[in-house]
Amino acid sequence: MPHSNPPMLELYREYDQWKAEHEELQVEVRLLCAYVQRKRSSFDYERWERQHEELDERFRAFMSNWHRLLNKERRAIYPIAKPLTGGRAGPIAVLEQDGQIADLYYAEYVKLSAEGALTDETLTCLHQCLLIVSEHFRIENEVLLPVTEMLMDHIELGSL
Repeated sequence: MPHSNPPMLELYREYDQWKAEHEELQVEVRLLCAYVQRKRSSFDYERWERQHEELDERFRAFMSNWHRLLNKERRAIYPIAKPLTGGRAGPIAVLEQDGQIADLYYAEYVKLSAEGALTDETLTCLHQCLLIVSEHFRIENEVLLPVTEMLMDHIELGSL
């Protein structure tokens, strides 16, 4: 069985990379939300198929990257941050649920897209997923980033 690093060590080693990925994905989710919002306000079924191909590729790539980041967070950050932020009833539990809810909308979007359902419902699922992920990032910025910054400071000062 492969040996895995303790969460604190993994967090410390990958912190800068995690933070950069976090920031990049946060920008991307804002751009995708704005794009979808514009499309929803001027939904054009005749042009939707071409626009959907472009959006679909970008959205799926974003979700793949977000899932990779989320898995790192679940493995290396959540176990450390959860007891420091309220335990089972705190914001880390909300972040865990956000991921599950976003996945439900994403799965529905993928299903509708595969069925060729190029409708407002497809766009609604995509938009709901993005809004949930966007809220996920907001909570991370308010809770997770300060906790991880504090932990990094303590590790560097040798007080952990």
